[in-house]
Amino acid sequence: MVDIATMRKLDPEQFSEAADGYHAVGSMAEEAKGKVDDHIVGKMARETGRRRCEGG
Repeated sequence: MVDIATMRKLDPEQFSEAADGYHAVGSMAEEAKGKVDDHIVGKMARETGRRRCEGG
């Protein structure tokens, strides 16, 4: 557990910077996931379309 003396030494700005970094990383991860999802769904749609055209 953290004591009062330790808490008083903390710099709130560090938490703000950490939160900004966490947000930036989360945003990049979300964008990457969207691109991967779009790629996979697009490929699945193309593959499904080919099978239908080929009678499969």
